[in-house]
Amino acid sequence: MRNVSKEKGEFMPTSVICNGCGNKLIVRDELLGKRVKCPQCDERFVATAEPEPKEDHAQKLADKLFAQWPAVAGIGLIVLGLIVVLKTYNMPGGRFFVRVGFGLLGLGVGAFGYWGLSSNNRDYNF
Repeated sequence: MRNVSKEKGEFMPTSVICNGCGNKLIVRDELLGKRVKCPQCDERFVATAEPEPKEDHAQKLADKLFAQWPAVAGIGLIVLGLIVVLKTYNMPGGRFFVRVGFGLLGLGVGAFGYWGLSSNNRDYNF
């Protein structure tokens, strides 16, 4: 937005939101508190200044980390599966545990596939 000094006789634009259609309008400061008409939907409403959105860094970080849970689960399952397979491979009667280890490996690969196919937002990918 362009801020122009009032001393020069020009106006300082302020953004307002239409109550009818949600359209963002730019109005002069002198119109704040007065009834204005939306050019898009013809709704008449009182122009009030839109509060400036504050960026919440903690929420943004939490969203990024939460979006990565399949990758973290995939890494954990692959590591756990490798440990189970390597520890029980030569153990007598360990065929069941070797199969469990390979199952965990498969779940880990599946979690990575899910993460790769469901993460289409570049902001939340590694």
